[in-house]
Amino acid sequence: MISTVSRKTRAIIGKPTMAAMLAFAGIGAVATAPAAQAQEQQPELAPSKDFQKAFKPVFEAYKASAADAEVKAKSDSVRQSEGEAREAGRAELARMLADEIAALRAVKDKIENPSDRYFWGNVAIGYGALTDDTALQLEGIDTETSSGLQSNARKAALQNARGIILFERGDFAKAREAFQMAIDAGSTDANLRNNIVVTYIREGNRAQALDYMNGMIDESAAVSKPSEELLLRAYKLARELQTSDQNDYAYNLVRFYPNPTNWANAIIIVRDGYSEDEAVLDLQRLMVQTDSIQNRPDVSAIVEYADYRKRPQEVLDAIDLGIEKGFFDESEGFVTQNREDAKKQIAVDESGELDSLGADARKPNASLATIVAAADAYLNYGQPGTAEELYRLAAAKPGAGNGKFMTRIGIAQIEQGRFAEAKETFASVTGEWAAIANLWRIYAEQQAG
Repeated sequence: MISTVSRKTRAIIGKPTMAAMLAFAGIGAVATAPAAQAQEQQPELAPSKDFQKAFKPVFEAYKASAADAEVKAKSDSVRQSEGEAREAGRAELARMLADEIAALRAVKDKIENPSDRYFWGNVAIGYGALTDDTALQLEGIDTETSSGLQSNARKAALQNARGIILFERGDFAKAREAFQMAIDAGSTDANLRNNIVVTYIREGNRAQALDYMNGMIDESAAVSKPSEELLLRAYKLARELQTSDQNDYAYNLVRFYPNPTNWANAIIIVRDGYSEDEAVLDLQRLMVQTDSIQNRPDVSAIVEYADYRKRPQEVLDAIDLGIEKGFFDESEGFVTQNREDAKKQIAVDESGELDSLGADARKPNASLATIVAAADAYLNYGQPGTAEELYRLAAAKPGAGNGKFMTRIGIAQIEQGRFAEAKETFASVTGEWAAIANLWRIYAEQQAG
C-alpha cells in the first residue's frame, strides 16, 4: 500500500550550499558555484554590504555548531527518535542553539536584496535541519526561494524538501504543489511523482490518485515502458475502486511484465467478472499455459468445470497438475473419484463414442449442442485441428454467439503452434468473451515473438 513519501533526497538541503560558504569565507562579496558543484552555473550572488557584515558572524557560528561533535550527535539522535522523546530532544537542541538562532533572526532585518535573502534562507535551512525545527526549515526554504537565485537543481531540492515537510504536517495539497514545482524545475527523481500519488491517497482521493498514475503510465509507455511497481499499484487501486476499465490494468501488467505472478493477477481480475463455468474454464486454461496456478481452487476449478463427462482427459491432466504442485493428495476422495470417473469416460470414448460424435457433428442437420460437444471433446484429447474445424461449424450456426467459439478456435490454433493466426482470431472477439480473448491474445502475441 502506498502510504509514505520518499525521504531519499531530503538530506541534500541540510547544509548551506557551496556558494554561501564561499561568499563568507573571505573570497569576497560576489561568489558563484564552481563547475564541479553542478552542471549548471549558480546565478551570481552579490550580498549587500551591511547584510554581509552582520551576517558573517552568524554564518561562522553556524559552521562551528554544525561541526561540533556534541551538537551533531544530539541532532542525529533526535531525528532518529519519535514521539515525546523527539519533542524533548528538539527542545534541548533549541536551548543549546538559542543564542545563535536569535542572532540569525535579528540579522533578517538587514536583508536588502535577493542575494541577502538567498544567504539568510540558506543558513536558516541549515539551522532548521540541525535542530529538527521544520518551521525554521520552511521559513528558510521560502526565503531562499524568494531570492530567485537558485540553480534549477537547487530549486528542485528545496521544493522536494518543502513537500516532505508539508506532507508530514498533513498539508497534502501544498505538499503536492511543492513536489510538482520540483518536477517543473527539472528534477527527474521518480520519487516525486510517487509522492504526488501519495498525497491524493492520504487525502482520501483515490480516484484522483489513479488518474495521476494513468498519466505516469502513458508518459512512460511513450518512451519505453512503465515500471512494474507502478503498473502493479495502479492495478491494485483499480481493483479497490472497481473501475469500469480495471481489466486494462491487468492487460498492462502482463503485456509489459509477463511473469507468473502478474499473469495470475491479470487472470484473477478478469475472472472476477465472469460466473459462467465455460468462461472461467478458458481463463483457468490460460493459468495452466502461463504457469500461474496459485492454489488448490485454481486447479479444482478446472476439474469441476472441465467435467469428466465432457473433457475427461483435461480432468486427469488437472488432477496430475494439482498433485505435482502439492495442492492435491493422491488418496483424497476428490482425486480418486474424479480420476475413476474420467478414466471410465475415456474408455467409452476410445470404444468408438468419440468417432461417432465427430461424425454426427459433421452432418448437415447437426444441432449446435452436438457440434460443440464434439469440438470440446477433440480439444480435450489433443486434436486441436479437428476441434478448430468443428468450432468453426458451431460459430456459423444461426443464432450462435461467436465469442466463445472464436476464443476456442484461437486456443486450438495455439495448441497447433499457429500463434500469429491465434492472435488475429482473439482480436476479432467482441462482446461477452472479449476480456477473456484479450488476455489470450496477449499470450499468443508473446508466444509469436
